[in-house]
Amino acid sequence: MAGNIGLPPLFGAPWEREEEAQGHPLVSGRMRDFWDVNLENNPLRTRPETDAGAFLAHMLEAAGDILREMANPYAASDYIGEKMRRLRAELRGRDWLDPLSSSEQVTLAQVVRLVGHLDTLAETQAERAIVMVITSVVRRDPIAIGRDLDRLGQTGEVIARGI
Repeated sequence: MAGNIGLPPLFGAPWEREEEAQGHPLVSGRMRDFWDVNLENNPLRTRPETDAGAFLAHMLEAAGDILREMANPYAASDYIGEKMRRLRAELRGRDWLDPLSSSEQVTLAQVVRLVGHLDTLAETQAERAIVMVITSVVRRDPIAIGRDLDRLGQTGEVIARGI
């Protein structure tokens, strides 16, 4: 460690400076816990019936991974960036509009309701921004997803972390 050899903190290893700069999560544990209990393993993700359902589940998983990582006090900006790029890469995909089975539609309606509750837990700019991304994913709106990913990336708390 840099401190052990007498160097000032400025010259410490990059990951040491990053840890000093972070130290608090961008998303509350309450939001992450709500996600984990209610949305992480929802039937759309665990038992998709159509290609459209599997695609939507994959995109919802990426958005949820961003939320979960943002709840980590030492969130990995490269991991969050990877998930944001995954979502961006699919914005022009035809799968956003492909039909879901009737049971997937019912499940999606439940997921939309749960995401609405997640929105009530959002207190900070970063929390509101990630909920907007998740909301746009479950609404299957690629234009809004792109806009909301831009907002998330422009959130002051996120910029401060270098995400």
